[in-house]
Amino acid sequence: MNIVKSVLRILIALAASYSMQVLAYTPPLGIPEPVWGSLHPIETTAPARPTGWPAAEVTGYYYIDNSHPNATDTNNPYGYPDKPRLTFSQRSFPAGSYVEMHGNPDFGRVRKAFNCTEANPCWLRGTPGNMPVITGSLEIEGAYLFMEYLDFNGGSNGAIAVLGADTHHISIRHSQFRNRAYVSHTSGIGMSPFAGGKVQDIVVYKNNFEALGDWLATADEDFHGITASMAGRDATAECKNIWMLENTFFHLSGNGVQLLAGNWTNSEDYLHHIYIGKNVAHDNRQSGFWSKQASHVIISENVSYNNREHGLQPGDGIGYQYGPDNIWIMFNTIYASNSGIRQSDTSLAAYASHTAYIIGNVIYDIHPEPGSIYYDPGQPVRSGQAINLWHGTMTRYILNNTIYDVHGGINLVFRGPAYIHGNIIKDVDGQDTHIYNFHSYDITDIGGNLFDDGDSSVKTKISWHGVTYNSLAAFTGATGLCDTCLETNPLFMNTTTPNLALSADSPAINKNTTVLRDVLRRFELLYGINIEKDIRGNPRFAGVVSDIGAIEDQSSPPPVKPRAPQLLTAR
Repeated sequence: MNIVKSVLRILIALAASYSMQVLAYTPPLGIPEPVWGSLHPIETTAPARPTGWPAAEVTGYYYIDNSHPNATDTNNPYGYPDKPRLTFSQRSFPAGSYVEMHGNPDFGRVRKAFNCTEANPCWLRGTPGNMPVITGSLEIEGAYLFMEYLDFNGGSNGAIAVLGADTHHISIRHSQFRNRAYVSHTSGIGMSPFAGGKVQDIVVYKNNFEALGDWLATADEDFHGITASMAGRDATAECKNIWMLENTFFHLSGNGVQLLAGNWTNSEDYLHHIYIGKNVAHDNRQSGFWSKQASHVIISENVSYNNREHGLQPGDGIGYQYGPDNIWIMFNTIYASNSGIRQSDTSLAAYASHTAYIIGNVIYDIHPEPGSIYYDPGQPVRSGQAINLWHGTMTRYILNNTIYDVHGGINLVFRGPAYIHGNIIKDVDGQDTHIYNFHSYDITDIGGNLFDDGDSSVKTKISWHGVTYNSLAAFTGATGLCDTCLETNPLFMNTTTPNLALSADSPAINKNTTVLRDVLRRFELLYGINIEKDIRGNPRFAGVVSDIGAIEDQSSPPPVKPRAPQLLTAR
């Protein structure tokens, strides 16, 4: 099926007026491929320069270079390489427009409309190795626009705002967003519809976000890399089908990505189907990737590390708050931060029907910052936890994560059901616990986990509703929970992180419960994608069971053909 789809796409493209190059793009696990009919927002390449260039203007082709000695706007509506325009003055561009920018375009903050179509897309671009340096800000509305090779370097506040009453099919790729000063809450790329409008089918691919705001500030400073927001809107507006893929976020004073639908009833239903995949975020003041109100959010195959506590920001790899629904945090690698995955501020009754899934992540080297205001071993809300769920109410599935070398393992505070199955938690600091649960009566199920502290006489330490148990047998005997759990060394192939694969004789092989498979089939029913795989993309199941942890042992028997998905209790 995938081969047929690719062949059809190429044949359609060859019949169109643009060119396509088949690249090595592979969607992250669980994230659908962003295809726009006959166009592909990642693989479609720009048209060739017109034959009239460099010596003459060509209708529909704009050339801007304020650094050129012959540049002028006088009697020069389009510009061309030998005689560029100085400015980017046209307000609205018709279908098929091609705009090439060079030099240091000086336009402050402007709004541009691109009234383009699938058959005649528009282009706004620099060139590889010769990006225009832009200190201004662009507000973009319209449809079927490709933006690429632009360097938003210097200036202040946001660089690109995607907005409008009906803005769709915008691709922003291969560009830079850096060295911009913070003035007020903002982002390198922001997406937000007008009141009563829609923004949808936006792809942000392979861009670099660096030095936005002061990442060492101790005061709150929200300069994010990418935002999708419905703040100030209502149910007449919508933002959906947003892809953020293979970007890098470094030294930001906010999050790499932040989603925010706004604090109004059911707002999460109007910011939905957001895909965050294969990005890298590190050394940011806040977290790598963060969702507030939103729904159907898939955060997959990202790497987040070295996000440390600054002021009131506790230093998280990935997190969420304000009750997003159907948020899937899976197949990510998180390390060298003060918390791995953190949940905050989700205790309202309205969030009780919402669900979060934390599946198949590798999390290691998670410890409190020295002198942290967020770490007190006597308090349930504390940093240094691999999966740190500070506020409850939502249902959480915590399945098949590999957790290694952390201060604490899974920390649940306040109410909210949780299914905790198939996790490996190894080498927890002796001061802390493998699992800490402040409200045990809300735990729905726990089983099939593996605990080990290799350097301690206490191999398992679980705190359960005020009582601490120093062995798995003591915990199971007192609570009746975790009777399928193991207390033993998982026998990693190599504990030199991040290679935490299981050796061939690991006791974790084929010992998982069936909860994982049921939840992965729920995902397939919701999104039409089979994710019965481990973090490396290898088949997950041999027969009806899988291995404990995030990485499936490849010495296991080959998987059987999966049966048809069956519905659990899914919203």
